[in-house]
Amino acid sequence: MSLRKKILLVLNPIAGKMRAHNYDIPSLFSTHTLTTYYTTDGASTELYVASCASLYDTVICAGGDGTLHHVVNGLMRLENPPTLGFIPCGTTNDFAVSLGIPRDIHDAAALIEKDRAIPVDIGSFGNRFFVYVASFGAFTESSYKAPQESKNRIGRMAYLFEAMREFPRIRPCTLSVETDVGSFRGDYVFGAVSNATTLGGFLRLSPADIAYDDGLFEVMLITMPRSVMDFQQIIFSLLRRQYNPEYITYIKTKRALFSMEQGVPWSLDGEYDSGSNTVDIQIHPKAIRLHL
Repeated sequence: MSLRKKILLVLNPIAGKMRAHNYDIPSLFSTHTLTTYYTTDGASTELYVASCASLYDTVICAGGDGTLHHVVNGLMRLENPPTLGFIPCGTTNDFAVSLGIPRDIHDAAALIEKDRAIPVDIGSFGNRFFVYVASFGAFTESSYKAPQESKNRIGRMAYLFEAMREFPRIRPCTLSVETDVGSFRGDYVFGAVSNATTLGGFLRLSPADIAYDDGLFEVMLITMPRSVMDFQQIIFSLLRRQYNPEYITYIKTKRALFSMEQGVPWSLDGEYDSGSNTVDIQIHPKAIRLHL
């Protein structure tokens, strides 16, 4: 940003095990008129952003995927939201990884200073918004539970082992899904409506398959496996991005209406949502302009 601008910095000081707290992030934007808001909880963050972000040229989120989730929920309540910058300070940073936003805080700040903003699609989940994924079922938590030591030693295979440990506890969800390309019904152990290449560090979609401004979600549904061996094959096929149609449904759609016999919890950008028997997920094309 070559010109002096009014910037709202929304900073989560305890993101990524206090990683954000270890850097003087406000000083990186000292040439601008800066207001810094330190987050305490998601609801307060959303309310603050919705109430005053329109007074600024740019809002910068410094935190993890969860902090970004709440900032975007605030911005989406504005008629003309300002541009958004993201400095990833969280543990997984799925959205930043997908878009190629640097993990290094100084490099991420330098990217924002280039003042290039691109439009990105945003999803809605009932009256909530999400940035890159709404998911339920198996794998939703396993990627975050995999021990860091194991991830460092054996990489993505650590997620495989953590997911295999989940198998005895997996219970299918009977549901139907109405989409632009057809209707689907079955007993599913996992579902994701996403707009990213990486989900929880475990599920990786092909970058060639993802466009962040095409007005389409990628939807993945995984049918309940018959045995632990089948479950293992499903996980290997996900790691290889070779989706066996016997177990994995993979489509693109603008909208997905989920109807469930019994509501299940969902994860929205890693944030808990209780869900309901009927969930209407829609895409909002090019709703936010992101510095990239």
